Amino acid sequence: MKKTTKGALAAGTAAVLLMGGAGTLAYWTDNATVAGTGVTTGHLKLINADCGDGWLVDAGTPDEFPLVGATRLVPGDTFSQTCTYEVDAVGDHILAEVTIDEGTGFTGNADLLEELDLSSSSIEVNNVAYAGGAVAVSDGQTIEVTFVAAWPFDDQVDDPAQGAGAIDNGANVSGGVTAALAAVGVTLTQVDFH
Repeated sequence: MKKTTKGALAAGTAAVLLMGGAGTLAYWTDNATVAGTGVTTGHLKLINADCGDGWLVDAGTPDEFPLVGATRLVPGDTFSQTCTYEVDAVGDHILAEVTIDEGTGFTGNADLLEELDLSSSSIEVNNVAYAGGAVAVSDGQTIEVTFVAAWPFDDQVDDPAQGAGAIDNGANVSGGVTAALAAVGVTLTQVDFH
């Protein structure tokens, strides 16, 4: 075949292909709408805090008395404060965790600080002991928190300065030492229910 014949044949084939590809594309389409909606949020709060008589020494015993500035503590004393809060919850299926915030703890004399303990605090949700984790909360429930600070009486504590088995009574030897407990609190935190 001649070059011109080949060229004409190629041009004709290309024209046919282009014309075939230049046709229209037909298809159906439709659309629909879905109505929007409004969204209103709820909330989770602790309200109506009631801490009763404030901080008490040896609460719940016949020897209970208010902790005031003139109070002098001795080993074996505990001082505590019980606060009740109301849950203000607006929303469905709310799960929450309750935690005690010990703040910055105690400050003061080092001998006394090593003997004080804040680990005995407790929580009740609707009069049931709270063991941690997510719990269902609803509007109007109560959360009771007892903040407890203890100065344990322990005559078997090892005093590193005096050797194993020696009584750790640094606060007693120093006498008249002071410590201050920073503000403590309770936190109610929503957790995902899914």
